[in-house]
Amino acid sequence: MASLTRTCGKCGTAIPGIKDICPKCGAKFEGKKLPPPVPTKRASLGEREPDKDKEKAEKVLRIRKKVAQEILSTEKTYIKALDTICDKFLNPLRKAVAEDKPIISNQDIQMVFSVISVIRDLNKKFYADLEPLINNYTLGTQIGKVILDFAPYFKMYTQYVNAHENDQVQEYMRKLDSKAGTTPFKTFCYDVAKNEMCLPLPALLITPVQRIPRYRLLVQEYLKNTDKTHADYEDLSKALDKIKETAMIINEAVRRQQQRQTVMDLEKKFSSNPGFISPSRIFKHQGPLMKKCRADDRKYEFFLFNDLFVYGKETGKDRYALHKKIPIDQIFKVEEVADAENQHSFQITNSVKSFIVYASSDAEKKVWEKAIQEVLAARAKSLNKGDAAVAAPVWESDKKKMCQRQRKPDGTPCGTTFGLIKRRHHCRVCGVLCCHECSPYNVFLIEDGKKKERACTECILALMKIEKNKSLYKPEQLPSSGSKNVPTLPMSKSGIHSASSSTVTTRDDTKGNEVPEGVYKKAPPPPPARPAADSPSNKKAPPSLPPRRGKAGNGPPKSPRTESRRFPPPVPSKGNAPPIPTQKVPPIPQKSVPPIPQKSVPPIPHKAPSTPPKAESKGASPTIEPKSNAPPKKGPPPPPSSKPPGKASTKAPAKVSNRPAAPRGNGIVSAYRRTRSPAVEGKKAKKKTGKIERARGAKLEALLSKFQASGGSSAARVPKAVD
Repeated sequence: MASLTRTCGKCGTAIPGIKDICPKCGAKFEGKKLPPPVPTKRASLGEREPDKDKEKAEKVLRIRKKVAQEILSTEKTYIKALDTICDKFLNPLRKAVAEDKPIISNQDIQMVFSVISVIRDLNKKFYADLEPLINNYTLGTQIGKVILDFAPYFKMYTQYVNAHENDQVQEYMRKLDSKAGTTPFKTFCYDVAKNEMCLPLPALLITPVQRIPRYRLLVQEYLKNTDKTHADYEDLSKALDKIKETAMIINEAVRRQQQRQTVMDLEKKFSSNPGFISPSRIFKHQGPLMKKCRADDRKYEFFLFNDLFVYGKETGKDRYALHKKIPIDQIFKVEEVADAENQHSFQITNSVKSFIVYASSDAEKKVWEKAIQEVLAARAKSLNKGDAAVAAPVWESDKKKMCQRQRKPDGTPCGTTFGLIKRRHHCRVCGVLCCHECSPYNVFLIEDGKKKERACTECILALMKIEKNKSLYKPEQLPSSGSKNVPTLPMSKSGIHSASSSTVTTRDDTKGNEVPEGVYKKAPPPPPARPAADSPSNKKAPPSLPPRRGKAGNGPPKSPRTESRRFPPPVPSKGNAPPIPTQKVPPIPQKSVPPIPQKSVPPIPHKAPSTPPKAESKGASPTIEPKSNAPPKKGPPPPPSSKPPGKASTKAPAKVSNRPAAPRGNGIVSAYRRTRSPAVEGKKAKKKTGKIERARGAKLEALLSKFQASGGSSAARVPKAVD
């Protein structure tokens, strides 16, 4: 800074600086002050400028050297990983194939490892050229020339990446990573990684895929710290452009693999195999939406792909059940719907099943619409507009209880009420809710269709222009173009409309009202023909069967329900036809059988033992029966002995013990067999009675058939009684 000197006006002393008071005489300066001093350069300032430039140059040199050393060190580590792959995995596998002891086939070896050995040789040469330059690094060192010379050869990595991202190779890698199952190749890889203390094979094989993107980042950082006037700047720029091209191809392959992995992970969330995996399929968006169904609204999880639209029901945490797969074709589109109940609703029209959905908010609705529009815009380039497809209609709700098709000349609906017999149907062309009479046609919806679909009376005329439908129905079986009356198709034996029959009748559209002009009521069926008086059926009528239970005329009364099942009521004849005369046949007399008298058998007296039984143990007391004071019962004498007189038995009489007999086998079952309850005995008696009644009925039917075969003559006599 230049020194400022002022002179005191009183004493003439020179005052340095900008003081307003003279230090000698103490006088103050008055009047105009002097201008501020003009700064001047110090002698030391010029000496500091070269120091700053030198510091900046040294800092740049340190950064460039550090980046260069990182390129060299990472290259050394990368080559070490390539050596492990080739020496510890690839060469032993090839040696095993050469010795006829293959762990995997030679084809699988080539598929898994691809050109890994060529890449190792390339990077070894690249490392050998870089090492002397970086170890002796200075401000003027040029490594861009070396990187530019090897950059074209880095395109070899695209071949390896494409082979590594193959589905079969990825399946190999998944098997190695999974804990389930054991294969010779999996055991070999596990043993090598354990003995050599190295990374598993899948982690080693991914390193070449990651190397080119790493080159791009390192060269980009090195170029950033290189001055444009540097001799290495141009070579580094060219080398970076070539590395970026290779990295872009590799990143695209990696991105496709990640997308495939996302689709595979999504497929695992479904309980059944939905078949989502496809080489070109990309996942776009996922979220819940409420779908309007025929009965009520249901919540589904929707998934959007670049060529597919899927929705399913959530069955658990990240678990779904597939409901419908809809391809995104030229018919697929999104339309706005004016719905008063749900303001965030929109309609999805497609060739499989069109429906209306609504989101929880307007923002969510816009996200879905934007995602679908982006997919449609990208899909429009690959779609063939010549493909035949028909948009599926949105079906009307089943909550309506009446047919919605207009069939009467005045334009009013059919009015058929749905119920247990009248079922609901939907036209596959317009989606109207109608009855069977309003949609009796099954036709093809497109020219190349393979399946017939239901069509209503208003859509059938347009569909009859298709060549395949012209032979299905005749003109008289179709509604006229000016009238909405529907001809009723003739029914076949199976209850299905027959299109080949020439008989056509029309259905009465109103119940109890006048029939419109041009519509005829269905003719009633003709009355049954009356048989002639001399017909064979009137000569001899079969006799009525006697009652099967009990005696004649004394059987138990049958309930009307049972009687109606066994003998349905006669159908009343229509018209004035008289009933068919029948000949009365008297019932077959039966002889009553007196009951068989049963003789009473007196009980066998038991002789009391002379001596009491011995106790089983010392502490047990003998069992003593209590004496009864009742007088002895009088009865018939015991039956005589069956032994011949004069021969006495030489055997000693058996001792009678008061101890209960030991049960044979299971005591409970034996006791049940010995003493059955009255209910069991009643069932046995009832079963036996049923057998007798069935046998008796069979005999009566045989006699009746014999009587009818003889023409009612006396040759076949009916016995008086049947046992």
